[in-house]
Amino acid sequence: MLWDLQVATGHNPFPAPSDAFYLLSGVCCSIGLVLDMRRLADGGRIRTVALDAGNFAVAALTVVLALYLPLRGTYTLLQMAVLVAYPIGMLTAACLAFTLVPALRLRVDFGWALVAGALAANGWLWMRWNALTLSGGLADGTFYNACFSIAAIALGVGIARWVPRATTRHALARRYDALMRLLPLAAVVGACMAMLVAFTLPDVPTIVQQTCGWGAAVVLTLAFARQSLLVHERERMLEMERQFRTLFDSAPEAILLMDAAKIVDCNASAERMFGIPACRMIGMVPSQLSPEHQEDGRTSLDAATERIRAALDGEPQNFRWRHVRDGDGPFEAEVALHRVELPGRTLMQAVVRDVTEQLENQAQQERLEDQLRQAARMEAVGRLAGGVAHDFNNILTVILGTSELALMKLPASHGLRRELGEIRKSAQRAAALTAQLLAFSRKQVSTPVPCDLNALVNGALGMLHRLIGEDVRIEFEASPCLGTVLVDRTQFEQVLMNLAVNGRDAMPHGGRLLVRTGTGEFRESDLLDHPNARPGRFARLEVSDQGKGIAPELLPHVFEPFFTTKEFGSGTGLGLSTVYGIVRQANGFIEVQSTVNEGTCFTAWFPLVDGAAAHTPAAEPAPQRGSAEHILLVEDEPVVRELARRMLGDLGYRVTEAPDGAEALKLMARPGAHVDLVLTDVIMPGMSGKQLHDRLAREHPGLPTLFMSGYTANVLDTHGVGTDGPALLQKPFTLAELSAAVRRAIERAKVGGVRRRT
Repeated sequence: MLWDLQVATGHNPFPAPSDAFYLLSGVCCSIGLVLDMRRLADGGRIRTVALDAGNFAVAALTVVLALYLPLRGTYTLLQMAVLVAYPIGMLTAACLAFTLVPALRLRVDFGWALVAGALAANGWLWMRWNALTLSGGLADGTFYNACFSIAAIALGVGIARWVPRATTRHALARRYDALMRLLPLAAVVGACMAMLVAFTLPDVPTIVQQTCGWGAAVVLTLAFARQSLLVHERERMLEMERQFRTLFDSAPEAILLMDAAKIVDCNASAERMFGIPACRMIGMVPSQLSPEHQEDGRTSLDAATERIRAALDGEPQNFRWRHVRDGDGPFEAEVALHRVELPGRTLMQAVVRDVTEQLENQAQQERLEDQLRQAARMEAVGRLAGGVAHDFNNILTVILGTSELALMKLPASHGLRRELGEIRKSAQRAAALTAQLLAFSRKQVSTPVPCDLNALVNGALGMLHRLIGEDVRIEFEASPCLGTVLVDRTQFEQVLMNLAVNGRDAMPHGGRLLVRTGTGEFRESDLLDHPNARPGRFARLEVSDQGKGIAPELLPHVFEPFFTTKEFGSGTGLGLSTVYGIVRQANGFIEVQSTVNEGTCFTAWFPLVDGAAAHTPAAEPAPQRGSAEHILLVEDEPVVRELARRMLGDLGYRVTEAPDGAEALKLMARPGAHVDLVLTDVIMPGMSGKQLHDRLAREHPGLPTLFMSGYTANVLDTHGVGTDGPALLQKPFTLAELSAAVRRAIERAKVGGVRRRT
């Protein structure tokens, strides 16, 4: 508009105000391109583009000066500068547009073509226009005016449509890289050709030769700077690649890069994980690193193809996969698969993590949690069993003792003796049931002695043959040099008997019952597979049958009290729970393995101890009646106290009763009190039996004490009643057991010379 006003008014100086806007158009385009470049590239690439564009701009400046200077005529220096700046501004912007594409690996689209073409055309048009102006051959209104308008419109449309985006064509990106390496060489060749032409052609003005010389020098300088920058950038890229490779190879997970479903690269962890060197792995497809089928039944090829297709569609995949380690079989892995966009290339990255150990640890943790829950359940049932057993013991003491007293007083021909005998037998069976409950809860009073396991089994074989019957064949495989274990003989026989009966019942049509002994040693590393064990050497008792087996879902419950798979009325469900308790009380543990329709094997482990096995003890002599010795009876249960008084009286003892420890101390404090034995309950309200014993031991040294209790051994331990103190009479007791215990306590006091009369 300013130019048209100048022409219309006839006031058209040079330079004019409109020239400032013409000059700024090229500068503004260059600034816009630089801003786009700074948004898309790092500092190194920006410097590369600037040097390449500067090289071509200097070359264009040299050509313009060589063309304009001979035609300068009367034009001033300012006018010449304006004439040169017109084409150079546009051509510099065009050089930036052309070098920007290969340097940043941009797509070539219609918008960019309009921008670059319009800038180049504008620069060429201004160069021709100004050359004609200098030569005096320019006429306004020619086709140049139309071309300027077309170029301006094309530039505006191109700027509006061009959105710089990186190319995804790998081949084009490689061509761009090659072109960028050739640009410095092209600049050097161009400078040399300009020098050659300027100094070899005839009639070339000196000013042109000088311009070409200086231009070539600047171009060569910029080319060398560009090459130096290229070398520096290459070294930087190599260092970055080395760092990336180090990080890539040091990653703990296996990383696979795939192109078109084929592996193109892998890290060192992948080589270790799959047992295949990278040179072999590259070129393979993922299904070649997998078994033929996955766990869901699909082929590995179909499953992998589906996962890769989904990841290529932009949906990251995270899944469990079964791979194969070369020479070592399959293993479980977690795979993260996603698409990676690189300049000119789309890859798939698979990050593979071996979770075999994690799954094993998880399964082991679940097993340990199940075992912990089972142990807690067994302990809870054991506490319940112990509490019930204590209450039963007090009741059974009265029933059993009363029936025995009645039988003693009735003549042999009395009609009630049969009924009393049945009551006595029932009470004894109930006492045996209570003992089984105590055995399960590991609270039974036991007398462990060093034993030879083989000798114990041999001694019980006769009983087992009579118990099992003729349909079941018993075989015993004894291990030599078995060693010594610390067990209660009677309780061990109970273990063997219960296991044998359980095996017999599992073989209703007969079969073989195999009893074996052996030894084994457990280390810390074995405790995961044997959670109830502890490090050390053990003797093994193994009882296996050929029966119907136990279902896997029932195995965790076989040692629970009252749990049985037998028909109703065929068992109490306490046999295996008794075995469990006795073995645990002996500081051992028991395991069971079973296969349905093949049989079951119970293995009891007993810790080995130093020392020789003890001989079988001789039977104790029959208890004797009392000789009117005086016994102080301390018992808080009136019914039990009355029964014990009557039983002791019938045995020939004089009895003084006390309902608690305080009353007993008052009786002992009376002048002339004479006591040969204190028979006291252990756990009573107020003062316990142990506290009473300690008090009497201080005030009446040498006075013997005999404890009695229906509580279990571990409860008594918490009240200070151990094996090194007074003897313990376990409720319920028979008349013979009471007589023997009292007699032993009194006789031991006499032998030790510590009998005390007060």
